[in-house]
Amino acid sequence: MGRRQRRTGRGVIASDETIRTPDRLIPPSLPTRGHRTAGCALIVLGAIFALPAVFNTVAAIHGLVG
Repeated sequence: MGRRQRRTGRGVIASDETIRTPDRLIPPSLPTRGHRTAGCALIVLGAIFALPAVFNTVAAIHGLVG
């Protein structure tokens, strides 16, 4: 059990949901700089691997059609 989970009661899977406590609602925490950086890195990696696949698929369809 991580420090954040013990401190807020948030689980690892649903860490971005609002938590209901007996006296108030606790909103999800804002994304940290590390999470934003990791998200940007995943977008770049996805583009590196997905775009060539899309181009190859389009080229294969173009080769079959005409």
